[in-house]
Amino acid sequence: MPWVQGLAKWHTCAEESCPGVQVPDADRCLAHLPAAGLVRYLAALSPGARVDVRGTTLDAGRLARLLDAVRLGDGPPTFGEFAADEAQFPEKADFRGARFAGDAWFHSARFPLYATFDDCHFEEKAAFRHAHLSTATFERARFRDAWFTGARFTDDARFTHVHLHGDADFGYAKFGGLATFGDARFDGDADFGHADFAGTAYFGGTRFAGYAIFGGAHFAGVAHFDRVYCDKSALFERARFDAAPELGPLEAGEVILDRAVFEQRVEVAVEAGQVSAERARFACGATLRFGDAQVSLERAVLGGPSTVAALDGQPTLTSLREVDVAGLSVVDVDLRECRFDGARHLDQLRIEGRSGFGQPPPGVHFGRSWPPVWRWTRRRVLAEERPWRAWSDDEIVSPERLGVMYRALRKSLEDSKNEPGAADFYYGEMEMRRHCAKGSDRLVLWLYWLLSGYGLRATRALLAAALVVAATTAVLVGWGLPHASLELALRTTVSAMAFRDPGPSLTPVGVWTVMAARLLGTVLLAMTVLAVRGRVKR
Repeated sequence: MPWVQGLAKWHTCAEESCPGVQVPDADRCLAHLPAAGLVRYLAALSPGARVDVRGTTLDAGRLARLLDAVRLGDGPPTFGEFAADEAQFPEKADFRGARFAGDAWFHSARFPLYATFDDCHFEEKAAFRHAHLSTATFERARFRDAWFTGARFTDDARFTHVHLHGDADFGYAKFGGLATFGDARFDGDADFGHADFAGTAYFGGTRFAGYAIFGGAHFAGVAHFDRVYCDKSALFERARFDAAPELGPLEAGEVILDRAVFEQRVEVAVEAGQVSAERARFACGATLRFGDAQVSLERAVLGGPSTVAALDGQPTLTSLREVDVAGLSVVDVDLRECRFDGARHLDQLRIEGRSGFGQPPPGVHFGRSWPPVWRWTRRRVLAEERPWRAWSDDEIVSPERLGVMYRALRKSLEDSKNEPGAADFYYGEMEMRRHCAKGSDRLVLWLYWLLSGYGLRATRALLAAALVVAATTAVLVGWGLPHASLELALRTTVSAMAFRDPGPSLTPVGVWTVMAARLLGTVLLAMTVLAVRGRVKR
């Protein structure tokens, strides 16, 4: 029996250069069987029979006769195991409605014209690895496990309404025309990793019960992922979208866009628990809309004006680290846990709507700042400040860098006419300056903080003024007035702080005490007015 080494791993047809497998009890393949032999072979088949046409070239006529041989009455053609590795179907290959009760093997099979598997039922494995197809349709087909790894579709590939009960592997497949998986259902994992879509890729209404894997895929044409549902993770890391105007609405447990590339401006709409677009590149900018998701844009590249906004609910932005945020608008986004360390052009970040920052924890705390036992003042704070204060194991950002971040975000909020936020970030900026300062500068800032909360806490200034009044009154009672009484000392102190003649004669100690009280009182009252004005503006 002839044997072709390196081309096929089966006993091949006796016809010269024919790689087709021999049919049972003959030395010819199905394509080269003489008429009598073909009739005998087909007559021996029955529904559910095992058929082996590996390496065989089947024209439309012989394929139709083969399908009729395994058909029971008006029912569908039914195969047991079907082996068609490296088979050739030079004419239209019509398998519509066929049932494959066993494994169906089409490794490296070739369909140069048209192949239809509409309404087919693959009850076991269906393998089309490295198959070459022109136009192929699998509409409404049902699969258990489907392997299209490395398959090549030179024209359209239609998988509309297919149902895959197990896993599906389209990794490294190439789609030359329209590739549609509209309203398809994947009960297992679907792997499109490194697939190449040269034309339009349509996944509208597709449901993934497992993982939807598109890592490294290339979408040269328009990619539609509207109304897509994924129970687990939708993975697009390192995927490339050359002409996709939108991605979504897409609902998933998790969406990964790490290192994905969008060459044109895109609108992304995602409902997910977690969204990661770290190091993603949006060459012309993007509009990113999320539901109640934890979103990270760490090291993302925004090549044009961009927006991060709420789709439904309120997303939480967790990181803008090392992102150039010039031209970025954040609308109705929770920023309590957002880390800004390394972000560039923070002063040009636009923060609008219900986008709020975190509040400090209540109660008394111990930490690295002085005094070591302290209570947070109520204000908006950056997420990076909390671990620095609390000696946390988290990555620590230096107070110098925190001060720069507070200053830049303060300017951003001032430009947006957000007076309350700008005031709180001014407080944070001054806090960082106080902790970085040395010598007399540190003393001045410490007093500024203690006496008035950097001109923002009217209560502190009033309390300090009250203490000055009490201390001055006590000094006057003891040493400042020749004939002292508490009422006279208090009246003298108040008159002095109001720039009025203190009235009675004073001892030298009293004179200097009143001068000091007048100076301190003026400063503290000015701080009080400044703080009250700031509070009224807010």
